[in-house]
Amino acid sequence: PVHQLFPRVETLSAVQTIAPHLVSMAKVHAVTGSGGISINVAQVTTCLNVPELHTRLLFDALLSLAPPHLQPSSSNSDLQVDVHLLLIFLVLQAYHRPSTLRTGDTWPAGDIPPGSPPSPEHIGGSPVKSSVSLTAARSKVSTSTDDAAQYSYIIKHIPAILDLLKQGDARNPSISVARFNLIGLLIHCPGAPTSDTPLSASCPLLNKPDVDAVPLSAVQDWLTQNIGPATPSVRLGPSSRPHGTGVASSGHVIASSAPAGGAHMEGHHNVSVEGVCKSTVVQRESDIGHMADVRIVDCQDTVVYLLAPMRHVLVCGCTDCVIVVGPVAGSLKVELCERVHLVSASRRLRISSCHDSVFCIATSHPPLVHGDCRNLQLAPYNTYYEQLESHLRVAGIKTAPNYWDAPLNITAAPAAAVPARNGVELVPHSPDSGKMVVSLLPPEKFLPFTVPFRSIIGGAPARGAEGEIDPTRRAITNTNPFTMPQAYASALQTKVAAVEELRRGVKEGGLDTNTKRDFQTVVQAHFKEWLVASGNMRQVYDLARMERGEV
Repeated sequence: PVHQLFPRVETLSAVQTIAPHLVSMAKVHAVTGSGGISINVAQVTTCLNVPELHTRLLFDALLSLAPPHLQPSSSNSDLQVDVHLLLIFLVLQAYHRPSTLRTGDTWPAGDIPPGSPPSPEHIGGSPVKSSVSLTAARSKVSTSTDDAAQYSYIIKHIPAILDLLKQGDARNPSISVARFNLIGLLIHCPGAPTSDTPLSASCPLLNKPDVDAVPLSAVQDWLTQNIGPATPSVRLGPSSRPHGTGVASSGHVIASSAPAGGAHMEGHHNVSVEGVCKSTVVQRESDIGHMADVRIVDCQDTVVYLLAPMRHVLVCGCTDCVIVVGPVAGSLKVELCERVHLVSASRRLRISSCHDSVFCIATSHPPLVHGDCRNLQLAPYNTYYEQLESHLRVAGIKTAPNYWDAPLNITAAPAAAVPARNGVELVPHSPDSGKMVVSLLPPEKFLPFTVPFRSIIGGAPARGAEGEIDPTRRAITNTNPFTMPQAYASALQTKVAAVEELRRGVKEGGLDTNTKRDFQTVVQAHFKEWLVASGNMRQVYDLARMERGEV
């Protein structure tokens, strides 16, 4: 959210204005594998006149999106990035997706009392809805419209982007191979199997061993002629995937070569779950592969399982949904959502303008909260599935440190955005009202979440410390790999003990056959009543249909 943290660089013209000042402060340093001109946190903080915390958040976001070949060559306590890569990132941040434009995202007044927490019992169900919907105010723009808008934005501003990267004298400007590759933050090589491939590998002008730089005009012509929008999306389904997608009614799951952010060229893996209503969606590793960019958009009253390692994930405009996301190597963004229950392990989590939602999470960095957020609750990661530990290795997610309980509210004043731990209320109220922004879920309301699937292939291949596959062993996860805080572990144990006590009482109660049968009938009736009231009955039917191969 550059417009909130860095008002001086909110637009492209503002980036162009500030660019000479940033470049003049930078110094020559081998900050990337190809070398470059680096700038550090203190220099950017001074130049943009912002708090140091904001600059560190900016650097962190940039490094989470940059391809491996554009990352710093070594860790450094004085964090530095290539100044031209930073400028490209600021250009990207000046773009606003059409699907996030809305008529208004302020909190509906008067429908929910201040400080009312979301109910954790709404998992899979439909709790009482507020009279005004945040997502209803959002413009309903499809992901294909987003893709077209991204493409148009990049095409329109190619001259300005190249102007930020130009070298040489004003009469004959040129661009080096290293600086051209920085544009890879916005677009991807045609046919490249991964984002590791430098953009210059696809450009005949620069893909030569004896070429260090070429005229700027020639590069501009090549980009204009060769950048294209996303390739047409392809629907995934049981007919094309033996163990494939489960979509139990409306909506669709599509796969394309488009990344989740920026303009793109053919060859990058993208998955979109869009417009699904009152359904259950299941996507495994065999369906979406490794490290896809995933979008879950405009879903309502739906349960979504994405059980695979992913690169980046966007959840936008969803209401009354349960979303279980596998490990996310980069950034997990949740925006403009209401009454969602999200379970995920990610490197970074950003929550923007969400209401009445619960996040059971593990995250390597403090979660960022901004925009018009209300009544959010954070809880420890509470599930597992058989391939989870293998997927964590693929995504590079470690079980510690885990900052699930240390959110930063970057909408509030800088003094309020200071991380703390151990249940301290970090972002208590919205700056314009007395309503709660985010709190920790009380331990007595914490429950484990069961993923109702077993692995079809008996477990994913285990991977070594460097991520290589070890074919000699299978990694089967049979428990939550993240450490449970003592207060939550004790609360769970109390619940388990209560159930065991009830079972023992029934077993040792000396009930005759008829009484046992009546007791069982009453329990089953109440359980069925709960399934219907909570909305989980539909998911049971959906899962049964998937098991029979009817979807």
